[in-house]
Amino acid sequence: MHLRIGDIKQMQNEKIGILTLSSAENYGAVLQSHSLCKFLNDYYGYTEIIDFVPDFMVGRYPIFWLNKENPYKFLKSLIIALLYLPILLKKRKRFNDFRYKESVYSQKKYYRVFDEDIYDKYIVGSDQVFNLELTRYDEEFFLPHVKDNSKKNTYAASLGVTQLDNKSRILLEKYLKNFNSISIREKTGCEMINSLLNNHVAQQMCDPIFLNDKKYWESKCGRKLHNKKYVLIYTFKNLGTCIDICNMLNQNLDVLYINNDFRKCNPRVKNIRGVGPREFLSLIKNAECVITDSFHGMAFSIVFNIDFYAILYPGTESRFKDLLNALELDSRIVCGPIDMNRIDYSRVNKHLETMRYKSKKYFDSIFM
Repeated sequence: MHLRIGDIKQMQNEKIGILTLSSAENYGAVLQSHSLCKFLNDYYGYTEIIDFVPDFMVGRYPIFWLNKENPYKFLKSLIIALLYLPILLKKRKRFNDFRYKESVYSQKKYYRVFDEDIYDKYIVGSDQVFNLELTRYDEEFFLPHVKDNSKKNTYAASLGVTQLDNKSRILLEKYLKNFNSISIREKTGCEMINSLLNNHVAQQMCDPIFLNDKKYWESKCGRKLHNKKYVLIYTFKNLGTCIDICNMLNQNLDVLYINNDFRKCNPRVKNIRGVGPREFLSLIKNAECVITDSFHGMAFSIVFNIDFYAILYPGTESRFKDLLNALELDSRIVCGPIDMNRIDYSRVNKHLETMRYKSKKYFDSIFM
């Protein structure tokens, strides 16, 4: 496509707003929004993340919690709260430092409602912005206050589920038919949206973290946190399975676990507490192997070309399977005997380049 000077100036003068789950104290949420913002600023014009805290996230990450059911529980919870306060404060500071020092955020912070129309273009997503059971059917991610539908676009938005309830179907169909461009992160999600809208408008696009390459993400890593070789565990629900896999691997490797607890879950495992986004990246980059049931734990292992094992649990299968299938890494899903071979990342990285190119073409169609 040939652009005139006037077209380029107009594109660069456009103000782009990203509406996503950036307020979550979650590594994937913060890093994917950062990556998308950085990519759009590099190629398409001034972009900022709308500093929006949806209703379901207000008060979701308390630093200090007390149980007031009875005096005994109150005293016990007070002791625990005081014990963990320094760790949680350190983690909160690290998240906020990364958000506001490394990314571009709107000057105004919005709670519960984003009711302004101050951008030339909007990108909704990535992350599970259309997982309506998760967001408690929050309609703000459909930009109901933006009347010009040509401004509304999504990028790699996720439904987060493999089946939709009836209320989700109604809301998705009602609002998404008014969007200018729609891209969804998972193949399964694309199929569901296209079925709802009775056309093939939704395109599958990669998670925003893949828009920037390994070299870029290495520049965002914090210092190395462990001097010996180690396996990294990052899990929400499958610690026992992770430890079983560790025991099948090289017994000489240390085992690090991203977890704030003071108690050790296993004599072999060392808890790494108060981890922020930079530390999270560093822990993955410097690991010999990563064992995780987190999508972004798996995704950053791929970015850094680290061997990994992905554990599925009900409700999250599609986002793991769709990505690993596209990268020919299905064997890294834990379902029986584990694949002990090292990953051939030369082939995987070629697939990632193809994904980036596809995403670039999608954004070109929106902004050029």
